[in-house]
Amino acid sequence: MNQWFAIPGTELIASTDLSAQIAAGLTNSSLQNTGLGDPRRGIMDFSGGSFRANGSEMLLFGGGGAGAWAGNDVRGLRLESDRPAWRTLVKPATASAVLRKSVDAATAYMKDGTPNARHSYTHQSFIDATETFMTFLCYFVWQTDSGRYTTVDSVRIGTGIWNPAGTHPDVPENPTFGGSWVCKHPVTEHIYVSTNQKIFKFDYVTNSWQLFTTVSATALDHGAAAIDHDRNIIFRIGQKGSAYNAPGTIDLATGRWTDVAFSGAYASAISVAQYDGPGLVYDPGLGRFLWFQDDGFLYAITYVSPGEYSVDRMTIAGTPPTVLGSGTHNGGHIGIWSRMQYVPNLKGVCIIQAYNRPAYFVRTS
Repeated sequence: MNQWFAIPGTELIASTDLSAQIAAGLTNSSLQNTGLGDPRRGIMDFSGGSFRANGSEMLLFGGGGAGAWAGNDVRGLRLESDRPAWRTLVKPATASAVLRKSVDAATAYMKDGTPNARHSYTHQSFIDATETFMTFLCYFVWQTDSGRYTTVDSVRIGTGIWNPAGTHPDVPENPTFGGSWVCKHPVTEHIYVSTNQKIFKFDYVTNSWQLFTTVSATALDHGAAAIDHDRNIIFRIGQKGSAYNAPGTIDLATGRWTDVAFSGAYASAISVAQYDGPGLVYDPGLGRFLWFQDDGFLYAITYVSPGEYSVDRMTIAGTPPTVLGSGTHNGGHIGIWSRMQYVPNLKGVCIIQAYNRPAYFVRTS
């Protein structure tokens, strides 16, 4: 417990069977970039993932803009396997469906009608009740590194076939920030999507949206968010602009926003300004939020009062992930996004830092 464990053989560069990507014509037998992006690194560029409870599986989906990756495949790392290794859960569309880079106009869908490759940030979730992977919003697509769409798409893992466009209603409003946060309630599996000053809730049972709340906090859609289902709140950290790291909570019963102040020895260490795309989860075993901003430390954020949370660096043995190991692009931090997930069956967190680094696990309780 409380020890960094680099899971052997889980580097995406080494442990992935990419026969489906080769068969689709997206890469060759040497796994090279043939003009459709890097089949290993590209899926993580400014992209996150989600978590499947069955087998404790970390999921990846993304790529898209800036020539990252043209595939719309979903890959999984089953942590409860004897030897975890990446596998393709949803095969990508064939190369003939891919729109031409720097030629075709931006669109949310490929030529065959399946969802386009994009930077996925935290815009995806997994509904365990129906074994369905879902994407919310579509930003910075493959062919133009642009485009901001409110589309919602899904695929049942058992079929591997994307549902037709329009199966789900669009997100009611387009966020103002490309990396806007999306989070899932771990019990109800409701999805919460942030826009500039609103939060919308999606119910997978009724396949419908409702306006959950309107919040006066500036740049609400910036930063990261997670749900504490014990206290029934959304916790949000991060605001780019004139003020950084402006934390606050949203009461899930009333929709009321409360400004939060950080206290403790490491209150000033939390930095959305320097470390973009941080990981944030709620650990019910500890009763704390855990924050990973790719600086080599795991931070515990503990409730003190409705307006105060204390921040500590967890004492963790072993070798931590490399500082800024998720990589940089044009001087910016690529980030972790939602490639950090709490793993209930294993009572800890898993962090997928980069394509050429192993998956890390820390048992916390």
